[in-house]
Amino acid sequence: MKTFIRRIIIGLVVLAVAWTVLTLWVEREGPAYRHDSSDVPNGPRALIIYDPDPFYNLDQQVCEAFAAGLASNGWNTTVATVAATHEVKDSIFNLYVICANTYNFAPDWATVDFVKEYPSLEGKNVVAITLGAGTTSRAKRLLEEAIAQRQCKLIDSRTFWLWRPNDEALIQESNVTLAVNMTRKWASEVAEGLKLE
Repeated sequence: MKTFIRRIIIGLVVLAVAWTVLTLWVEREGPAYRHDSSDVPNGPRALIIYDPDPFYNLDQQVCEAFAAGLASNGWNTTVATVAATHEVKDSIFNLYVICANTYNFAPDWATVDFVKEYPSLEGKNVVAITLGAGTTSRAKRLLEEAIAQRQCKLIDSRTFWLWRPNDEALIQESNVTLAVNMTRKWASEVAEGLKLE
């Protein structure tokens, strides 16, 4: 009996160490990447940020789709990873789109740090995107709370999933394809709504 309990304890310790190492690995700030689209010289500008997930690039695909939706409505966009945002910290943007990955039921650390520390975010228009495998409600709430603490105007906040259906009526479709298409359409709606103000 003692051997059995010892094996369970050792197994739990190994599992806890492995989970901690994996968490630290996925939570580290990813590489710098930036893509600018400036087709309209005097058009409104948006900064779309994310910290890359090391396993799957749903974050980049969703951010690029949001940029495409804004660009189709005359916006200039900058898609950047958190590591690349220091290059644009002195720029003026009309909209900030903040995309967070969910790890351990919370938004990723690098994105939350961006929200807390980025110098010109306070009081600005913000859209929040929370990504995850399928359980994102707590991460979405925590991201929105971090944005609210900076006294930003949260225009909208949505979630997209890698495994859970993004549209129950289209469960035969790829979740990634649906997320990208839904994001592009949503970005156009955001652009139209900001025109009315």
